[in-house]
Amino acid sequence: MCNVLLYMCTFVYLLGGGRRQSRLAMDEKVRCAILCKLREEIGRAARAPGIERPVFSSGLPALDALLPEGGFRAGTLVEWVIEDEGLGAEAPVLSAAQQAAIGGGLIVAVDRRRQFYPPAAVRWGIDPRRLIIVSPETWADELWALDQSLRSSAVRAVLAWPDRLDGRTYRRLQLAAEQGGALGLLIREAGALRQACWAEVRLLIAAAEAGGGGLPGRGAVGGAGGQGDRLPLPPARRLRVAVLRTRHRLYGRQVEIEVDDEAGSLRVVSAMGDPTMAIGRESARQSRP
Repeated sequence: MCNVLLYMCTFVYLLGGGRRQSRLAMDEKVRCAILCKLREEIGRAARAPGIERPVFSSGLPALDALLPEGGFRAGTLVEWVIEDEGLGAEAPVLSAAQQAAIGGGLIVAVDRRRQFYPPAAVRWGIDPRRLIIVSPETWADELWALDQSLRSSAVRAVLAWPDRLDGRTYRRLQLAAEQGGALGLLIREAGALRQACWAEVRLLIAAAEAGGGGLPGRGAVGGAGGQGDRLPLPPARRLRVAVLRTRHRLYGRQVEIEVDDEAGSLRVVSAMGDPTMAIGRESARQSRP
């Protein structure tokens, strides 16, 4: 990292930061060489021993193939935006959490809304002996529980349903995940598409548009339990999972999956490279006042 700072200082100085060089023109080749060297040093520092974290499968090989690193990296945040609350769309999220903890460690669900349904998590392969459910009363308590869970080296995955996340809060959670090495799985409502995203990956889960009747509204996580009158979800249904963004760019590719809650299985129906649905919906959300 010292080398990175050295090259950065050199670059700034040669561009005019040093008084003695302020009147000297810099050759274009020299400038390019410095920039290339700087990129190499930054990349080398990012891959340094002790910083590298394992990459976990999402549980869907076809989705892994769309992700730049072939899965989700430990110590990062992944945002799952669910287009409609009635989809019962948390199955892919539970599958990702199960994959993150497949080698041991705890899974924590920070559930202020009290909508998490543990039997559904068990159906998706999560060991109930390693599942901790936290039910905070306030947003401040929820944020504290989320921060502490991400910082714990004993935790492999953290699920949460935060209502609002500004840049400062996102950065706090990023640092917590980097310190502890947990995978943060943030489940957001569709309104989050109008907000900036600081997660490593942002995904959109939407109903597949092909055939079939309408889905019932407001299903619980996993399709059962909870408060209020909730209709059961179909035992098998189709969803689209789109990779809206990775860290530095729009992405837009997607997979269509079939969810079978009774069997606790996900099956890829098709993988699509057309970004129309994903990018179009995010852009439309962001353009609204």
